[in-house]
Amino acid sequence: MQKKVFTRNSCDAQARLHLYPWLLAGCLGAASCISPRPSDLDFRGEPAVVLKTVNISNTVVPFYAAFAHHPWIELRESGSGNWTLLEINSGVQIKTIGDDLALANERWSTPVRVLASWHGDEAARLIPLLLEATHDEIDANEELSPDPSEQARREYWATAYSTPYPYHPWRLDYEPWPGPNSNTFVANLLRAVPGMGAELDHNSVGKDWVEGHRLGRTDDGLGVEVDATFFGAAIGLYQGLELHMIGLTAGISFWPPALKIPFLPRFGVHPGWVRARW
Repeated sequence: MQKKVFTRNSCDAQARLHLYPWLLAGCLGAASCISPRPSDLDFRGEPAVVLKTVNISNTVVPFYAAFAHHPWIELRESGSGNWTLLEINSGVQIKTIGDDLALANERWSTPVRVLASWHGDEAARLIPLLLEATHDEIDANEELSPDPSEQARREYWATAYSTPYPYHPWRLDYEPWPGPNSNTFVANLLRAVPGMGAELDHNSVGKDWVEGHRLGRTDDGLGVEVDATFFGAAIGLYQGLELHMIGLTAGISFWPPALKIPFLPRFGVHPGWVRARW
């Protein structure tokens, strides 16, 4: 029987082959931790819509939400001037902000990640639809809490700013877990406005919350999902295959490719590199 002879070159080649998967894993891990910053975006003096998210571990939240994310949308109808911020914060917030906040790379001392951006004619088409969907989320039959802190907030805003008071009662009752919460609000906007084609971070607890059950489009608009209050599933071009369990998400993203494990950061390419103009 002929003996197989291992040379130094063949051993080196085998060692390199074993090293490649680890190099690929390291590159994917690094790509998942890096995303375009707001100050990196290329606006070119055009109307713009930007979807952002931030980890809320540095804020005062219940321990089970420390790994979670808080998203919001900023839009500017012209190529210059102020922005309008849309989010859940003491109710539905429709707030005017300047470039100093819109281009800030941190919020609550935590890096802001850009999930997607839209520009030019596409942004101009989306802006009125987003504002309409936001007003649909407001409960016109209720008032915000009249407690002293809320009253003080109203008086401060009236004194310090010339814009309307930006807080409005939400049509849903806020619950950090499993929802509805700020993630539910932004996900509702993404589902309500056709053509946005974006998804929230998989650790956005509450993004798939529904009262009762839902069969419809995924929040990226390019797939289908079925959800109940505590369990669900989705398949879509961007979101890939997902399982939704008690507010958590696990799955595999098709594009950009990534592995999504509850409590852990996205392992793969961050969507901002694909869906934002930077």
